Amino acid sequence: MAFATQIGRMLLIVGGMMMLLGLAFLALGRLGWQGRLLPGDVVIRRPACGPKPYGGRRPGFVFVFPIMTSLLLSAALTALLWIVMRWRR
Repeated sequence: MAFATQIGRMLLIVGGMMMLLGLAFLALGRLGWQGRLLPGDVVIRRPACGPKPYGGRRPGFVFVFPIMTSLLLSAALTALLWIVMRWRR
């Protein structure tokens, strides 16, 4: 198979996957999902505190570690790649 044919086929597959991903995000948006954190994600909030040495207030601090989101995304991508590799054999 020619190199240009392989590249064309790969671009069509990637384009189709991007289209499906876009449709999934549109559907999730209409169902009310706003991209919030999942249960299990770590959020550390420090409220604004006393005055700074040069005047004013220190801003608050928020640290977000989306561990559950990372695990879910990892599992989904692993399953997707497993299916693609199985399909290619």
